[in-house]
Amino acid sequence: MIHFGASHVVNSITVAFAALFVCANVLGAIYTVRTLRLSRPFPVVHSFSLLWGTRLMLYCTASVWVLSSLLRLPLLWEISWLPSISEERQRTLCHLQPILAQGISQPWCLLLAVYSIRLVFSHSSDKEKPPFVLAWAWEAIERNLTGMSRLDSTGSAEEDFVVAAQPNKLWDRFKNLTVIGQSLVTALPLTLVLALLLRDTTVSPMHSSVNDLSRSFTETAHRGDPEECAGISTPCTLCTCPLLSVIVSIVFTVGYCIVSYFIMCQARRLVVNYNQLRRILTLQGLTACTVMVSTILRGVSAAMPVGGWGYWVLVTADIYLAALAAGAVTFVLGLKPTYDASMALHYQMPPTVLAMDIENQDAKELILMKDNALYERDDNTSSVSERNGVYGRGLVVAAAEPAKFEALTSTSSSDALAAQT
Repeated sequence: MIHFGASHVVNSITVAFAALFVCANVLGAIYTVRTLRLSRPFPVVHSFSLLWGTRLMLYCTASVWVLSSLLRLPLLWEISWLPSISEERQRTLCHLQPILAQGISQPWCLLLAVYSIRLVFSHSSDKEKPPFVLAWAWEAIERNLTGMSRLDSTGSAEEDFVVAAQPNKLWDRFKNLTVIGQSLVTALPLTLVLALLLRDTTVSPMHSSVNDLSRSFTETAHRGDPEECAGISTPCTLCTCPLLSVIVSIVFTVGYCIVSYFIMCQARRLVVNYNQLRRILTLQGLTACTVMVSTILRGVSAAMPVGGWGYWVLVTADIYLAALAAGAVTFVLGLKPTYDASMALHYQMPPTVLAMDIENQDAKELILMKDNALYERDDNTSSVSERNGVYGRGLVVAAAEPAKFEALTSTSSSDALAAQT
């Protein structure tokens, strides 16, 4: 059987902490979604669909990492119930690791790319309702942040109420960064996958010999013989595709952090328990960065002979990842997701305004939230629902003084849109 000495201990610890690593991120994701679902009617809950796309890809990467570590266990530990697996078949399992990693992560890159393209292009039309539901939610967020009304299906701007809010310049600038991040997540993985697909169909005889030499080096490295590995280095890193994994990981991490920062910018204005949500998103960002660093270190170690610096770089990456996984588990288990929308409204003490539909003579007490949107509380269910646009042109919002509200409702002009609270 193949035996790598002390490395089997490191690999076993890696497998254990990798499982904790995945569990910590799943718990963090469940906590985030639970917090956002309970924080309705905040529209930021819809924009987390894009974050879920990147997070799903992150889970796939972590799962492949756990799977590849498990596949290495029969090679690093003399397991009594695996005597029938020959050394050649074990080396074949080792060769399956990069195939599994790229075969599982690349389709998710493509899925995320299609998702981002659909989002960008469906958001480009302002005169008709976008066919994609996430783009509609994106417009709702933009409307609430900038204080501007949404265009209806006919293209005419019918403002339901007027609020004292100026367009958010930070939002405008960061929206451009978000599009840039989506372009990065979209374009580079597609290009790299295309290059990967074309690589095997455009191999010259010289490249074929390089591939054979790389394969020979990989097999020699997996045998773990320092004497055979001495003086051997991989002639073409790209042929063994660690560079591809490194580039995809960097692009994914950049896009993930941009989307996470975008979500935090919105949640800071809309979600009451922003601090815990920020901690969760920071954890997710650190997770993505850790996967990127680990991928880079593994790519570097693949270009070095086993038994030299490459081995210690790989061990350092595993220890670093295991330490962060332990911290992530401790952090997530220490959170207490006790959050309720009605409780948030109670402690936030939002101002209430009185609105009247002039045509139907229907008065409602609405809640004016941080995002300058109006919501109606249902006393029976202790829930709230958005009331932007349900009254049409006849909506008149009362000021703090009842006398002013009576004066507004007594006017004969039905074109008056709203009164500033």
